[in-house]
Amino acid sequence: MDGDGNDEAPVLSFGVVADCQYAAAGRSASHPVRHYPLSLAKLAEAVATFNADDLAFVISLGDLIDSSADDLEPVLDVLADCRAPVRHCLGNHDLYGFGGDAEAAVAAFGMPGAYYGWSERGHRFLVLDTNRLGVIDLPPGSPAWHRGTAELERRLAAGEPQAQPWNGGVDPDQLSWLGDQLGAATAAGEPVVIFAHQPVTPIYSLAVLNAAELGAVLTQPGSPLLAYLCGHDHSGGLGWLGSRPAVALAGMVDTERNAYAVVRLYEDRLTITGYGREATRTFGGVSR
Repeated sequence: MDGDGNDEAPVLSFGVVADCQYAAAGRSASHPVRHYPLSLAKLAEAVATFNADDLAFVISLGDLIDSSADDLEPVLDVLADCRAPVRHCLGNHDLYGFGGDAEAAVAAFGMPGAYYGWSERGHRFLVLDTNRLGVIDLPPGSPAWHRGTAELERRLAAGEPQAQPWNGGVDPDQLSWLGDQLGAATAAGEPVVIFAHQPVTPIYSLAVLNAAELGAVLTQPGSPLLAYLCGHDHSGGLGWLGSRPAVALAGMVDTERNAYAVVRLYEDRLTITGYGREATRTFGGVSR
């Protein structure tokens, strides 16, 4: 299935969901926009759409659950019906559900690590962990959490709008790994798609804490970056890393309408076919 209005087959296609944020009834506070218990049915609808397509994989951009690890198994059971392999990146709510224990969350999600990458059909895909540097991956109330909270308060007082407890960052070791991965992709002639939970641009109240540093790595001269896809901003959004799109996918949990997408990579463009609240977009200039 093309989904682009012509007969050209994409090089590769994949399904995307963001901020499913499922919670069984009674496991989260009431919210005027978010409908937590509906997310299982919405996710099942997305899986049915994905299964009707020829996808290389499906990826969740984080926040599969809202606040309780007990809600993860029903979500993973729905995703188990996907014909394509399912991959994950961790969101702040996923970590909340595991009390900030990243190792436990990684194991429960069946991930190879909190951040990782792979190559497929001439492209490289990198999953980032944007839950570092702040307080997300720290046990609430611990001494480290209190130190992190104080650091956020200092950042916010200095005028950094992203200095919020629901935002994390990309730690120095991970930034070094990312630079190495981008260099290896350049040498191999592989365009790179980044998956993360939090936006990197623009720098606003939902961006990663060290957005400027992360953006500098992604836009270094000769960068093979093709696109940066994330969640966290439930209304969705679009920024730019140089000439490359940085797209925040709409949150599935918001409103009674669904939100998910199929992304297709062609030799000369990238398309996002949106469903429900998710926008349909085309970005050109992505040839190798």
